[in-house]
Amino acid sequence: MSFDLLTDDANEVRFEDMFDLDDIQRLQDEFADATGVASLVTRPDGTPLTRPSNFTRLCSRIIRSTEKGCANCFRSDAALGRLCLEGPTVQPCLSGGLWDAGAGISVGGKHVANWLIGQVRDESQNEEAIRAYAREIGADEEEAAAAFREVPSMSRDRFQKIARMLFTFTTQLSELAYQNVRQTLFIAEKNRAETVRKVQHELAEIMATAGSEIEVFNMVRRELSGLMETRNFLVVDYDESAKMFSTFPSLGSDEKELITRWPAEKSLTRLVIEHGKPMRFSKEEIRKLADEDVIRFIGKIRSESWVGVPLHNEKKVFGAMILQSYTDPYAYDDRCMEILQTVGNQLGVYLEKKRAEDALRESEELFRTFFEQNSVGFGIIKPGGAWVRFNEKMRELTGYSREELERLTWRDITAPEDIDRELRLLEALRGGEIAFYTLEKQYVRRGGSRTDVLVSTGLVRNADGSPKCYISLIQDISERKKGERELERHQEAIIGSMAILAEHRDHGTGEHIRRTKTYVRRLLERSGGERFFPPEHLPLLSQAAILHDIGKVGVPDSLLLKPGKLTPEEFEIVKRHTVIGGEVLGEAARILGEAPFIHYARQIIEFHHEKWDGTGYPHGLKGEEIPFIARIMAIADVYDALVSERPYKGAIPHEEAVAIIAEGAGTHFDPRLVEAFLACAEEFKAISGLEERPLFPE
Repeated sequence: MSFDLLTDDANEVRFEDMFDLDDIQRLQDEFADATGVASLVTRPDGTPLTRPSNFTRLCSRIIRSTEKGCANCFRSDAALGRLCLEGPTVQPCLSGGLWDAGAGISVGGKHVANWLIGQVRDESQNEEAIRAYAREIGADEEEAAAAFREVPSMSRDRFQKIARMLFTFTTQLSELAYQNVRQTLFIAEKNRAETVRKVQHELAEIMATAGSEIEVFNMVRRELSGLMETRNFLVVDYDESAKMFSTFPSLGSDEKELITRWPAEKSLTRLVIEHGKPMRFSKEEIRKLADEDVIRFIGKIRSESWVGVPLHNEKKVFGAMILQSYTDPYAYDDRCMEILQTVGNQLGVYLEKKRAEDALRESEELFRTFFEQNSVGFGIIKPGGAWVRFNEKMRELTGYSREELERLTWRDITAPEDIDRELRLLEALRGGEIAFYTLEKQYVRRGGSRTDVLVSTGLVRNADGSPKCYISLIQDISERKKGERELERHQEAIIGSMAILAEHRDHGTGEHIRRTKTYVRRLLERSGGERFFPPEHLPLLSQAAILHDIGKVGVPDSLLLKPGKLTPEEFEIVKRHTVIGGEVLGEAARILGEAPFIHYARQIIEFHHEKWDGTGYPHGLKGEEIPFIARIMAIADVYDALVSERPYKGAIPHEEAVAIIAEGAGTHFDPRLVEAFLACAEEFKAISGLEERPLFPE
């Protein structure tokens, strides 16, 4: 997996940011107690992250008490924990010579920590070597020899097996860390998008009600001041004929030496105009451009950080919004750049609209040019919903001809599921509860395809206060929404991959996961699942079903793949997969919060082996004590197990499987759900016989 999927700055990823070190310490202590080895988790360079577990006196009180011995230990720890995807590193310690092993923990290929074990000896180590090493590092020779005799003895073969178990566990930790980081980034991206939308909405209201350009600029500046440094804020107009830049009055008054007009040639602002995109420069980059004679310094104060955002209409860039910090080289991060680009786009639209409105007093033709050629859609709508006027961009967004669109209302081109939401907003607008609204929705284009738009709407009233018309600004956000949906699809694929990881250790294929997911969806439909769950949660339930056996990653292969019948003791171990899986989801809930998906997945994982009569496991729940979705999962899982071949059994015919489930009504299964199953049993048969296909189609 590529680390670029996670973050642009890999150096910021730390083990302690993804895991609770107290929890890791507990796991480390228990691992050491169970295996009889010493254990420690360190950074990649060998610096400890946890307290040592089961450390021998030789290592902790003698070797590490000397400066040279401690340095050698750190060097050995770093070498032991080097990232290796094939297996653990097992070698004699580079300090005391005892047997040690280690496994690296990574996130998408980025090495973040080492898990080290060891401090055991076999016949290959001897007391004379320890005495010699004690003399070398300046430790007491007799104490070192006595401590060496206390070191646990262990065969090479047993130590190798413990090291392999450690490697398997750290591999799972790496996978969990990857999911933690991915989810954190998903939440951060969502929060950033929410911030951008909030700023966009608030500025839209400001621009809709402000009386002058200067008022808008000052309000924009105040709005941005809560998000970033705005002490040196300029809105710049570009006079192309004179090749000069000039600031609007009253802007940049905080600067010590304000320059209000300067040549465009060889300036940072000219680079923004030429490239037509936001640009950010550090002090070092500005100095380099000056050394190369690409720019010339203007004024006496040198910026630590400089940002320029173009202001443009559909045809060209006509100005820029500039912010600069003279004290903070990190004043404007990527989040700030995204917000500034949004503000710049809105400000550009506003300025162009304002100029066109001013020119409207002299020429209707100039207004028409602005209205028709703007890069965003405009619509003026009667209170009844018919169009008064719309621009060419609006027509392009819908795909209709001008004549066709004139015969339609806004409802005719709005996706059915979005109509009620917008009607409620229009009612609030008419009633004076709100002055303006912004809504993400979908237009149904000519031919039936859909496009995502951001509609910002205000109300113009007659002199008596009655509604005259609505004015809407429509922006095409289809690319952004496509990216959001792609992010959701990737998240779904990651969840499926986790489930397949467990499934490969048992059945060797993802088909069981795909089928049970479909069975669960069918049973939800047949049993009236919409009565028990919010409508928007129904897709989460079948998606959560694919994780039902994720806890099997904690069950040994020797039991999962055993061809014969399990002993009672072995079966008790296998039954633990429900608890293990529940604990994994419980940890996810602790870190990420009790999101609906995590809540449903945990119910399915932990309770799908409970039985209606209370004889199931792991908790012996009875009847409706068992969560509804877990009762559905029980039928889906048992049916697929019956009709599928497993290492310990052959497949049985569909009819026999149906009879077994019917017989289990009231004992193993919820009787009402068995009735729902029998009503769609033929659908189950069709699903069980489908050819193999990808679990997550494109």
